[in-house]
Amino acid sequence: MTHYLEHFERSLAALKKEKRYRVFADLERQVGRLPKAILREDSRTKEVTVWCSNDYLGMSQHPQVINAMRDAAQMFGVGAGGTRNISGTHHAIVSLEEDLARLHEKEAALVFTSGYVSNVGGIGAIGRLLPNCLILSDEQNHNSMIEGVRASGASKLIWRHNDLAHLEELLAKAGKDRPKLIAFESVYSMDGDVAPIAQICDLAEKYHAMSMGKVVAKVSKCGDLNTPLANPCIGLARSNPPSAWGIQYAMPYIRLDAARKYCISRIAGLRRIPFIRPSHLKLAKIHMPRHLKSRFPSAALKFAGRSKKGNLGNQALGGDTFAVKTAIYETMSRVTIR
Repeated sequence: MTHYLEHFERSLAALKKEKRYRVFADLERQVGRLPKAILREDSRTKEVTVWCSNDYLGMSQHPQVINAMRDAAQMFGVGAGGTRNISGTHHAIVSLEEDLARLHEKEAALVFTSGYVSNVGGIGAIGRLLPNCLILSDEQNHNSMIEGVRASGASKLIWRHNDLAHLEELLAKAGKDRPKLIAFESVYSMDGDVAPIAQICDLAEKYHAMSMGKVVAKVSKCGDLNTPLANPCIGLARSNPPSAWGIQYAMPYIRLDAARKYCISRIAGLRRIPFIRPSHLKLAKIHMPRHLKSRFPSAALKFAGRSKKGNLGNQALGGDTFAVKTAIYETMSRVTIR
């Protein structure tokens, strides 16, 4: 006879033995104090600095953004109202998707509840739709993209990180007639290095493959859409600032419509709350002063220099962008993993 509770206890014990048992930090963020937050642990509180937020510029706390959300909530309410199957899609979200498509000069866009959900659902749907599809995935891809490949049920090959010669070798062996999807990130989440996007898209065109790029909130930091980091992809997924608002897919309409109609996480998932769009519109109208934007690279280099000297208790790992990569060893490791 199966002893269910004992099985779960053994599974949890194994996680703890492997040092993979996660306890998420109980944080209380405070408007106007980014990146500071209050950590609550064992009935004790202390102030900490959050190094790993995706809200890079603190725009989720901008007074104009907060006021836009408050005004919209008073007009539309705050509930999602159920899934699209039950009660349709909020018009505000439809309008937001149209705004995002125009922003990226694409035919259409979709907004999901999170980046993880969008990658699992989107890649999974595209891989299932194409007969005998082969997905070529960079070895450093985010776990959400890996799970999307698994969900698709398609065959997969892993190409060495940013190795164009290896990617071309695999594409050539697959042949031009077989449906293929190249999956990669623009700026890789863990190491912060940049993919050779233009060259990847050249190979996709040469070998008649599709490409899917995960673009990590780059526009919010750099404020520039007209660079090889955003435009050459046939399809792209990008986290929206503030990151808690979800993810967008922007791509040709037919391809997007197919993903929309076959993506279960999109069909059955909870609708986005309607006050997102007014907040996005207000966010788009807030321009960072040029003198502050110009200080990003020098500030990042200064931070990296201090890290290398050990003044911050971190280790700077270097990289191709001014998104400085550091390994935080002591404080958060105690908090999040026990």
